[in-house]
Amino acid sequence: MGENRWKAIFQFGGTYQLSQQLDAEGAVDATLFGKNKKFGASGADTLQQKALYQLQGSLNWHQGPGTLLAAGLSHTFGGIQRVNGVSLENEITTTKATLTASTFVSPSLQVLVSVGRDLKVGNGFKESSRLNVRLLQVF
Repeated sequence: MGENRWKAIFQFGGTYQLSQQLDAEGAVDATLFGKNKKFGASGADTLQQKALYQLQGSLNWHQGPGTLLAAGLSHTFGGIQRVNGVSLENEITTTKATLTASTFVSPSLQVLVSVGRDLKVGNGFKESSRLNVRLLQVF
């Protein structure tokens, strides 16, 4: 919204069962961008952006029914932009790690806590720490 262009995100992923309590998940995301032909202060410039990719993986340990501990890695790369055909040399590269714990405290209420940080960032802001807390009410 407000970028004067379209975006489409595609994700392909899967899970591989390693044992009764352990599985590995992996996913590949690709974000495709349309041209913004009204870019800049005057609206007369054209912004183009190459695809942005993300590789994600996690190792999940199922402690019991509805309880999970997970360790994950993610790497994002690509997305170089050009304005009027001139590269901005601004490829994004970010590698991050996360640890997650989740459990159902009742049959319809899940609590999830995830901590993480960026390990390496090229061309962007580095998160030194992240904390996500999610409450999920199942209807």
